[in-house]
Amino acid sequence: MRRVRIRRNALDGEFLSHALNSTLDNLYNLYKLVESEFENPDARGQLRARQRMQTERMTPDLPKAALPTAGKTPQVDAAQATSTLSELEQDLARLQRSIRLTIAEKLNQFAGQAFPTLEENRKLVDTIAQLIDSHGLRVRCSECGHPAILRVSPRGNSSGVFVFDHTIDNRRTFHGGKSRLPVIHLVAKPPRRKASKKLAS
Repeated sequence: MRRVRIRRNALDGEFLSHALNSTLDNLYNLYKLVESEFENPDARGQLRARQRMQTERMTPDLPKAALPTAGKTPQVDAAQATSTLSELEQDLARLQRSIRLTIAEKLNQFAGQAFPTLEENRKLVDTIAQLIDSHGLRVRCSECGHPAILRVSPRGNSSGVFVFDHTIDNRRTFHGGKSRLPVIHLVAKPPRRKASKKLAS
């Protein structure tokens, strides 16, 4: 192996030329040490020492703030934590909105349609309810706008009618009643109401 030097020309900057030549020098020295190890076993320690030096040169120094200090608990910057959590909340809101719009778009491909039997229509709305509930969503009632669960009632013809099942003023209420699947708009699932405790008389 011949020792190669890169000469600076008009196109090479001084810094780049120096860095490349230094790298080639280091590689050449390592090569000579490896070559001499086969001829002189005592050179093994020198080779390992040089390899450690090369590794240390290639490892960037971490800022002191990033290194753990024994016996000290890292302090959280309150302003940075608040900013990070706020950004996370905004990202999640955008993601949830995208999921909500995607689900509604897919479900509305069936709007205005229905299965010929009551059992099939009930299976359809049950599947829809499970899907949107897993994402914390409800169907918005087309009459009052309240979050609701889409169900199929057996009244009307044999295939049933689609109704919005929801609670308004603490009373279970049904709206709708069309024989075909309505256009679906999704809203966030309302928080579960706490059971009111009756006072002992």
